[in-house]
Amino acid sequence: MKTGKVIEAGANGKHIIRVNHDANTPFLVVSKATVRDDSLTFADRGFLLYLLCQPDTWRVRPEQIAKETGIGRGTVYRHLDRLKNAGYVEYEEQRRQADNGRWQCAGTYTVFECKKDKPLKTDPIGWPDGTLNGETIPF
Repeated sequence: MKTGKVIEAGANGKHIIRVNHDANTPFLVVSKATVRDDSLTFADRGFLLYLLCQPDTWRVRPEQIAKETGIGRGTVYRHLDRLKNAGYVEYEEQRRQADNGRWQCAGTYTVFECKKDKPLKTDPIGWPDGTLNGETIPF
């Protein structure tokens, strides 16, 4: 994997060093409120970020996540359950009767960047805090 050029630490004492982001080193923009949500464990927040960095059309498949990440399938389901309880994941179950008469269950997960019950307010240009230079923007 190609990595971006590291931006050197400045004389201002920065302790977080970032890389330049371009087509070869893409980035993920996520609300700090989500990353700092202390109702989730650190591991749950990391799992949520893993889900959020996938393409919008990507489907959550717990078995594949377990295989890809090397964590157990039970751990994947526990993360999904905790994220569901916290309002970041929704699961819709579909049931159908197969030709042999048995019922089959399948489901679809939907992942939200912010808690479903507490969406971020955004202004028309997309700033999450609804302000521009300290001034509240009416929407």
